[in-house]
Amino acid sequence: MATSTTRVAKAPKDKIDWRLAVDKHVIPMLNWFKERKIRPTLRTLFYRLSSPPLEVIPNTENAYKRLSKVLVKERKEGRIPWDAIADKVRLVVTNFDDRYETPEEYIQHGINFLKNAHDSYTIPRWYNQKHYVEAWVEKLELTDTFESFLEGRDVRVVPNAGFASWTFLYENFKRLAAVKEKYPDKIIHILYFGDFDPSGDDMDRHIREALEYFTRLFKSLAYDFAVNGRTIHFERIAVTQQQIEEFDLPPKPEDSDTLEKLDNDSRTKGFIKKYGKLFAVEIDALLAVAPDEFEKLVQESVGQYFDDAIYERVQQQDQPSPYKIRRLVRQKVRFPDEEDGDDGGEVAA
Repeated sequence: MATSTTRVAKAPKDKIDWRLAVDKHVIPMLNWFKERKIRPTLRTLFYRLSSPPLEVIPNTENAYKRLSKVLVKERKEGRIPWDAIADKVRLVVTNFDDRYETPEEYIQHGINFLKNAHDSYTIPRWYNQKHYVEAWVEKLELTDTFESFLEGRDVRVVPNAGFASWTFLYENFKRLAAVKEKYPDKIIHILYFGDFDPSGDDMDRHIREALEYFTRLFKSLAYDFAVNGRTIHFERIAVTQQQIEEFDLPPKPEDSDTLEKLDNDSRTKGFIKKYGKLFAVEIDALLAVAPDEFEKLVQESVGQYFDDAIYERVQQQDQPSPYKIRRLVRQKVRFPDEEDGDDGGEVAA
């Protein structure tokens, strides 16, 4: 990450120089993310400050809460923009459009759309590809990051926000079923990005079981699915045990309250048996400690299923010329400012 490499000396837990941490690390870090059109979460900033090589604050819940208060104060003082940090846990729900347009404005928008259709029409990027890919993310707050990483790749980002409800999974499976119905030969891939801890690991099981259940249910509706077989593939891309070791991610928090909660988690014993020891690493830590590598990981996990040769062939053979689109529009619509028989002439491709 292209932030200041000057290290703030690790201070005792009760003597953290927060202003120095903000000046030397948080502000350069926010500028780095802004250049890449990413709004980091508070948790991402926290992991950056508490992980190697910085480690300017302890990896504790109290330090996280203190950082939150410090950054509110910094934004109130105008030193950090209010929109620099993402928070999508709290949403405003709107299912209507209250912007007023006159009838003339409304009609003119439609006319403008049709007149410019020859410039805006395009065949979807994944048309005729052998694979269909979605990126599922445990953290709702990271959707901005994934949208930035996958810009131009036309991949749906699906935040499951922790343990997804069965209703949520059903609605998403219906979408996948519709994809399969329309494109029977496509192989569907769910690329999963989530925390590596007892609960996060159990989310993999939860999603797999739901997919298997709905596969059986939808078979009665003539959908032919095979979870983790020929048709649907569920794959955890991050965080993994190997990535924790490779990027030296903090393996677990330091505060006793969080560790006690993990000890009391009914999933912890099974997790330790499976992986050899306890880990509690959030997906935000990978973004904080190794952002460039994380971006590359996301892009390559999607890119492996995209065939450039197929895309080029579609663009050459199937993409209609702007002139053809314009001619089709004028066969259907006559605009008031055009004379009869005026087809606008040939439009350069």
